[in-house]
Amino acid sequence: MSELDMIIPPEISGDELYNIIKKLATESQISSVLEIGSSAGCGSTEAFVLGLQNNPHHPRLFCMEVSKPRFAQLQQRYSSESHVFCYNVSSVPVSRFPSEKEVELFYTWIPSALNYFPLERVLGWLRQDIAYVRDSGAHQNGIQLIKQEQGISMFDMVLIDGSEFTGMAELEEVYGAEYILLDDINGFKNRNNYQRLMEDPAYSLLQENWGVRNGYAVFKKNTQELPIHFFTIVLNGEPFIRYHIDVFKQLPFRWHWHIIEGVADLVHDTSWSVASGGKITDEFHCRGLSNDGTSEYLDWLSRNFPDNITVYRKVGGTFWSGKLEMVMAPLPKITEECLLWQVDVDELWTADQLITSRSMFVSDPTKSAAFYTCTFFVGPRLVTINRSCYGNYTGSEWLRTWRYIPEDLWLTHEPPRLYRRNDHNEWSDIAVLNPFTNSETEQAGLLFQHFAYTVDSQLHFKEIYYGYSGGMDRWRLLQKAPHFPVRLSAYFSWVPDGAIVDTIESCGIVPLLTVASLPQDCKFQSSPKRILIIRTDTIGDNVLFMPVLPYLKKRYPDANIIVCCQDVVAELYEASPFVDEVISFNHSLFNQFRAYTDEQYRDTIMQQIQAVKADIAINANYSRQLLNEYFTLGSGALEKIGFYGDLSEISAETRDADNPLYSKLIDSPSEYKPELQRHRDLLVSLGIAAQPLFPKIWTTFEDVLFAEQFFATQELDPLKTLALFVTGRHEEKQYPRYPDALEKICRERGYAVIAIGAANDYEVSEQALKIPGVRVINLCGSLTLRQSAEVIRRCRCAVGADTGLSHIACAVGTPHVVILWGGHFGRFFPYSPLTTVVCLPLECYGCNWQCPHQRWHCVKDIDPRIIEIAVSKTLVRRLDMPLVVQNPAQWESPAGGPAWKSCERWLDSANVRIITPAL
Repeated sequence: MSELDMIIPPEISGDELYNIIKKLATESQISSVLEIGSSAGCGSTEAFVLGLQNNPHHPRLFCMEVSKPRFAQLQQRYSSESHVFCYNVSSVPVSRFPSEKEVELFYTWIPSALNYFPLERVLGWLRQDIAYVRDSGAHQNGIQLIKQEQGISMFDMVLIDGSEFTGMAELEEVYGAEYILLDDINGFKNRNNYQRLMEDPAYSLLQENWGVRNGYAVFKKNTQELPIHFFTIVLNGEPFIRYHIDVFKQLPFRWHWHIIEGVADLVHDTSWSVASGGKITDEFHCRGLSNDGTSEYLDWLSRNFPDNITVYRKVGGTFWSGKLEMVMAPLPKITEECLLWQVDVDELWTADQLITSRSMFVSDPTKSAAFYTCTFFVGPRLVTINRSCYGNYTGSEWLRTWRYIPEDLWLTHEPPRLYRRNDHNEWSDIAVLNPFTNSETEQAGLLFQHFAYTVDSQLHFKEIYYGYSGGMDRWRLLQKAPHFPVRLSAYFSWVPDGAIVDTIESCGIVPLLTVASLPQDCKFQSSPKRILIIRTDTIGDNVLFMPVLPYLKKRYPDANIIVCCQDVVAELYEASPFVDEVISFNHSLFNQFRAYTDEQYRDTIMQQIQAVKADIAINANYSRQLLNEYFTLGSGALEKIGFYGDLSEISAETRDADNPLYSKLIDSPSEYKPELQRHRDLLVSLGIAAQPLFPKIWTTFEDVLFAEQFFATQELDPLKTLALFVTGRHEEKQYPRYPDALEKICRERGYAVIAIGAANDYEVSEQALKIPGVRVINLCGSLTLRQSAEVIRRCRCAVGADTGLSHIACAVGTPHVVILWGGHFGRFFPYSPLTTVVCLPLECYGCNWQCPHQRWHCVKDIDPRIIEIAVSKTLVRRLDMPLVVQNPAQWESPAGGPAWKSCERWLDSANVRIITPAL
């Protein structure tokens, strides 16, 4: 008898997702709902039916269930509901089920709720589902069948909660629905679907909770896609014209770039320069087009990006009738509502900025346009520094983005004015309706870099075309000024106000390109080729960081990723397919007191770092330290990125002094935010959308073979083996009563215990392994980190202190119990459905490793029965992340000791279930 022939109790019943389904079914303007996996109709189906009964639009509900016994009850239950249609079908055919290899790879590399079960059992479920669909006689393409019979091209709302193995194929069939609800996002069923929709600009996440059963997420299709149409007018745009395509390629939404090339005759709104002596000479063009290589580059763009780039040119050497005709040229081809964005060749934006600005328009549909502020370059290393004067006239510059609808028209280009006909048939300036102001966009970090006067060719052209008499000589004098700051008007006669010029070094500005003397010497930083990651911390911190690596490689596929880390961690990075080089150092020479005293060794490491010639150096530690500051800021990288961070390991004076030396500082607000979420903030700062991160490591085939041979040689049953990790380096983390906590469970269930750790953990582990009547093995000091990971992977459960091995247990998918103390409670929590935490919450939590008492009560005084309960819960299937807290009734504070205090204040960002058992 197949498990599919069994009637099972409802899973989505009266919980958070049940209530969301009911609410959406009641309030949404929809006409059709598809439920994939209705079972007997007592859970999510009930929520849909109750909601739809009160929906004024009278939507229809289509229920799919392949199990015949469950379908029979489903059909009987809703036989009187005229708006409910039940189908005994498979959602997709057997040919679209995943292969066993695909499931095995997911099971091995992605921690999920499936890891609670042996792989062979999981594969057995797959075989069972395929056999049932094949033998049942049910229609094997149910989604398509319902569409055809009901005349539905696209369902409005869909719940994907059918077979564990068909979620990805089902999403392909229903993609485009207004609402997509995913259950079991921490499983094969919907994990990839969740990631896909999180990264899809067409959908927004409405709600998620990884702590409800096996996790759920609700997505809504964005009602306004809002693509961006960029436009650029250009004549001789080298070298700046080459910058933009690398930025546009990174955008996670639809875009098009309209490039209008050629000479703009000095007429209409361009005629003002004639009065100043402006003129057009033959040296600037070849039959009305560029003569510096720009034309050839634009031809290359057109060939390589035919769907994203359109080039507009006059024929036969004809000039454009002023710049107004140039900007009007693309409008007939822009037939959709969009953001219309002027990008001059020398105005450089980052992908992050473009994404942020578009998000602001999406979030506020009433906004009509946007003014920006720029870093205005008047030399390769000179910028203006004040506002409301030349280079940054507040309120009039820089108007660069408009919310465009077809039939809008340009009235002028200098200044740019886009007009729209209103309800009274009158033309209105779109920019004055409801724009984002200069201050609003600058506060959002939308400060672009305008290389207006940086190379000789620019000055020569402006001197002739705009009539800036003597402009080249005056510009050269400015570059040689003996000291800064200076007034720009002292050098540029056409500047009428008090604009002040200073150096980029004084302002802490890192240019997006560096310029020598000629355009061909410009070196753009938009597509980094070498990214240096600085991680000077220990094992667990690096395991928490490793899930960032695949996202970095995906964002920068052509870049080499180099990691600088401690030698004890190096082997983990060396096994990663996303790391190209590792620079490791002996941490014993680099603690807080000796980091700057061993000059010879320090210089050796720094030479290796500088030899990388990194384009970007990332100080990936949220809590900046002297060592990672030194390596990052001394790396010689063109761009240096770090967190603003806290003061747990650095003084305010040092941080404030170093901040201007960074190109970008990432703000990651919330004092108690988990480290994994801070890593997500890092990715967001780079314009990378990421799903919730979980610890991750890579091992080699040799490591896998070693672990298999070890278990075989020792005749260990993986389902009857526990891994134990204590710590010999940190006395404050050493729990003294492991034998009391583990004896009963291990003896009653026949478990063996393996201690894993470093050599200096051996003696402490010997004491922890004194468990009467239990087989124990002490492997401390005899395994590499990767071998340790593979041994832990094969264990039924892991138990121990808050160390790097607890994060490794999470990374390899082994359920684990972690004893947390209060120093940085929750920040370095593995945060996985595989994790159970044990703690004794006290009022002194948050001591930042500086215990105010003579005894580490928060660890030493945990009742072993609490750990026993936690291990018992971990050995059975769980669908959430328990936090097992010692009951205040079992805590008697010693004289002068700390009082019990709830730990909930530290868990604002964690989806956990707090359990306080009575002993």
